[in-house]
Amino acid sequence: MNKLMITLVASLILTVAGTAMAQEDYTGERGKGGMREHRGMQNSPIADQWMRAIRLLDLSVEQEENIKAITKGLKESIRPIMHETMEGHKAMQELIKADVYDQEAVTLIAENEGRLATERILITSRAMSDIFSQLTNEQRIALEEMKVTRKGKRGEKRPSKPVEG
Repeated sequence: MNKLMITLVASLILTVAGTAMAQEDYTGERGKGGMREHRGMQNSPIADQWMRAIRLLDLSVEQEENIKAITKGLKESIRPIMHETMEGHKAMQELIKADVYDQEAVTLIAENEGRLATERILITSRAMSDIFSQLTNEQRIALEEMKVTRKGKRGEKRPSKPVEG
């Protein structure tokens, strides 16, 4: 029964997350071909934050062109994976609504979701590494300083919790 509950909860989380991921692109407009584009660096909050920080660096024209080419390649590589992920989420939604729960089908979708997530992470991390290699040492230091500053600001915004005794 525990496995069933874990599978159900994981399925619901993946379905909800998939729906959220499949929303709008940066501009808030629908993508081409009726399928919505995905946000940022393919739903990686860390990569999105990193790319926003990189945009604040004083990049040369060559660096900008190289980074643009890398991100374009990333998007092209990720697009079929995201499409397959969305199809899995649709299938999961149908399985959840079914009169009889099909654990085997849910398991197959969940395993495929894990495989797709692994592929997406590998492709995205490779692209991020390629982008990082385009930066000068000074830009890398500036990027690290932005990270430290951001962590400090984040800590200031969060109120401290009172100690219960």
